[in-house]
Amino acid sequence: MGIVPRIVFPALIGFVASATTEWSGAIQRWLAAFSARRDGLDRRRRYAIAAAVPLACALIFAVDDGGVAFKEQLLVLIGLGSSYLTLVSRDGDVLGAVRRLVEERA
Repeated sequence: MGIVPRIVFPALIGFVASATTEWSGAIQRWLAAFSARRDGLDRRRRYAIAAAVPLACALIFAVDDGGVAFKEQLLVLIGLGSSYLTLVSRDGDVLGAVRRLVEERA
């Protein structure tokens, strides 16, 4: 078994997504000092960190064959957390950050 039963995990991810959009401003105020230091990094480094953290965890998790469901779920949560911490703008506007990223790519 994982962190939660597999059938419940999508609902947990939905809750995390909903919570980050609902309470993003409060979360960002709580992380103000972290965000100030993070903003000193250029965008490429922030993207690299967002990708490297879950990748490194996946490599560490691959050493042992046991607890696959737990590791998979934990890895998804680590990926969400590292992406949020490294990429979401200081104002806490998650959807605005996604829109800006898409517009830059277009």
